[in-house]
Amino acid sequence: MNDDKKTYIIEKAAELFFKHGIKSVTLDEIAGQASISKKTIYNFFKDKEDLVDQLTNKYFLCSDHFRLEEGDDLNAIDQIIKIRDKVIQILSLLQSNIDYDLRRTYPRIYEKLKNFKRVTVYNNECLLLEKGKKEGLFRAELDQDFIAKMTVGRSLFILNPDNGLFDEKEAMSLELFDKTIDYHLHAICTPKGIEYYKQQLNNVQNEN
Repeated sequence: MNDDKKTYIIEKAAELFFKHGIKSVTLDEIAGQASISKKTIYNFFKDKEDLVDQLTNKYFLCSDHFRLEEGDDLNAIDQIIKIRDKVIQILSLLQSNIDYDLRRTYPRIYEKLKNFKRVTVYNNECLLLEKGKKEGLFRAELDQDFIAKMTVGRSLFILNPDNGLFDEKEAMSLELFDKTIDYHLHAICTPKGIEYYKQQLNNVQNEN
C-alpha cells in the first residue's frame, strides 16, 4: 500500500515536472496535484531532491527506454529503428527543461543520469556492432570500442545545446536524431546493410 502511494506521488510530481520543469514546481504544488498534504510527501521523501532522485530512477534509470529490443526476428538495424521509437518517448519527457533543471539545480542527480547514459549507450553500441558484423550488415573491420565511444560523444556532447552546435529545439528534435542515425549507418554498414536500411527507412516513412 505504501509503495502504491509513493508511486502515485512520483507520478503526480512527474506530471508537473514534465510540463513546467523541475525548478519552478514546489512541494505544495505537488501536494495539490496529488490531493494530499505536504506532510504526506515527507512521509515518503526526505525533501524535494529525494523526490526528484527517485523520479529519475523510475522514469530513466529503471525504465525500458534505454534497453535494446530483443528477439530472434530482429537484426541490428531493426534494433536501431526500435531505439528510434523509444527516442520519441524520451524526447517528449525532456522537452520541459528536465535535463537543464537537473544540471543546474541537482548536479549530483544529473551526473548520475549522465553516467548511466554514458555506460548504457556504450554497451548497447558494442552489442549492436558485434551483432551487425555477424549478420553481415556492418563492416567487419570496424573498431567497436572507437565507434561506441564516438556514439557516446555524439549523444552526450555534440547534441548538447550548451555546446552551441545545435540550439535546444534542434537538439530535442526527432529530425536531428534521424539525420544522425542516417549518417551513422552509412558510415558503418556494408552494401547489404545499406540496402536493408533503405528498405526499412521507406517502411518507417510510409507509416508516418
